[in-house]
Amino acid sequence: TGMIQFRKSFLKSVGADNGKGRVVYAKGDSMEPVIRDGAALLVVPNESLTLRDLASGGVYAINYDGKMIVKTVTRERLGGSWVARSFNPSHADIPLENGASVRVLGRVVWAGARLRNDEAGQWRPE
Repeated sequence: TGMIQFRKSFLKSVGADNGKGRVVYAKGDSMEPVIRDGAALLVVPNESLTLRDLASGGVYAINYDGKMIVKTVTRERLGGSWVARSFNPSHADIPLENGASVRVLGRVVWAGARLRNDEAGQWRPE
């Protein structure tokens, strides 16, 4: 679909140097306003990660029952089970310990998207 270029120093700083990073595209509004539908995402694969290794507040690519999802991962306050959570509060948490096949693919370290028309007026030179 095109090309995205990153500075070598940036790729090294996020662990995506030497061809380790992968670009995928967001689909849907579950992670808005942080990640918009259609945004390009830079994922640093790390298949040795488990749910218990994940940093609170980080955004991760997860293979959930054969489908890739991008979410934050946290423990529920009641019961302490792991859930995948959207930034958009209209989307329910996804339980990760319910018997579905779950595998952490890597961490999302960058997201970029085209500005919407309603945002264009916010970017005025001074």
